[in-house]
Amino acid sequence: TDRIIVEADGGSRGNPGAASYGALIRDAETGEVIAQRGETIGIATNNVAEYRGLIAGLALAREHAPDADVEVRMDSKLVIEQMAGRWKIKHADMKPLAEQARQLLPQPVTWTWVPREQNAAADALANAALDDQAAGGSGLVGGAWMTPRTTGSTGWGAQRGEPTTLILLRHGVTESTD
Repeated sequence: TDRIIVEADGGSRGNPGAASYGALIRDAETGEVIAQRGETIGIATNNVAEYRGLIAGLALAREHAPDADVEVRMDSKLVIEQMAGRWKIKHADMKPLAEQARQLLPQPVTWTWVPREQNAAADALANAALDDQAAGGSGLVGGAWMTPRTTGSTGWGAQRGEPTTLILLRHGVTESTD
């Protein structure tokens, strides 16, 4: 993939409140989702959640398309303008998050603010993570770090009903076991 699009969003139910992010990467030519992730992050502000979504999206881009040109699309004017260098980052909580995002940046990056309606896929991942946690789940959606890329309707990412939940257990006792 020569060019990918990172779509990211974050949200907080209450501000601050239960927070999550959603992030995905798409092939810019085909629109195909290459990888996605939604995860709860505990109690945080909306802006912190937005930055966490950006960081997750950039990490997905680095993992799946490290040499691609990247366009970041978010409905957070604050994050887009701060990362593009047009607005100063004044809030102490945002500075380390912006620095973490900068360390993941490939070159070149295009920063695009989009209306909320055009960021629906990332928003849905963030909301699904919060809904899953509220229902007693892990608060993680979209696979571990990725949804494997598919071609056609078969393979790992094929839609075949309810997703499988894997629970990893460690058996045994060590010096570190409580």
